[in-house]
Amino acid sequence: MQRKRQQAFAQPASYQASYQPVPAPQIPQPDRVVTTTKVSAILLIILLFSFIFLTVMGVLSFSISLLVALLIGAVITLAIGILLFIATYIERSKPKWPYVEVSEDGIATAIDKIRQPIPWQDICFFATYKGPSTPIKINSDKYAPYYELASPQRIIRWQYHSRLSPRIKIQPELDQAAYDRWHQQLLGYIKERTGLPLVDLDAVPANWAS
Repeated sequence: MQRKRQQAFAQPASYQASYQPVPAPQIPQPDRVVTTTKVSAILLIILLFSFIFLTVMGVLSFSISLLVALLIGAVITLAIGILLFIATYIERSKPKWPYVEVSEDGIATAIDKIRQPIPWQDICFFATYKGPSTPIKINSDKYAPYYELASPQRIIRWQYHSRLSPRIKIQPELDQAAYDRWHQQLLGYIKERTGLPLVDLDAVPANWAS
């Protein structure tokens, strides 16, 4: 990725994204959007797989009856669920969830736990790319679109959810249409403040990057 960034930074006109944001002079509202994962969805998935795994292992490995295996699996799964709920509650109380926050002075994101905003005048690179596909489809998108901004010192990025899945929660609450409008305004405001073209890192030839 770093080699692709260097190439796109050197020749931005050659790798411009097919979509270029329309400059927008107004700060997108809301000016801070937080993306969280719904606890219930994660817990249900983990508990379901735990219950199935424990039941099968009990029957196959310890030669116990299916009813006893089901009871043991249910008890252990309940204990795991309680521990996961407590751990998740503690984690959710920490202000480290991914967010995008925009002001007249700069922009900050927290997907990589980098909270210090980048001033608009320091931004020298504006890019997008698709994240890797995963064997287990836990998101509504097969590939996760990412956007990033860079200064000479650091890079910040965020993920755009083109199709919000049931496990994703947006704060303040936004439906898909409102979220899409907010993101378009965000890209337009970035374009307005930086004047940079949006480059597509996926367009940089892989053979060059290697």
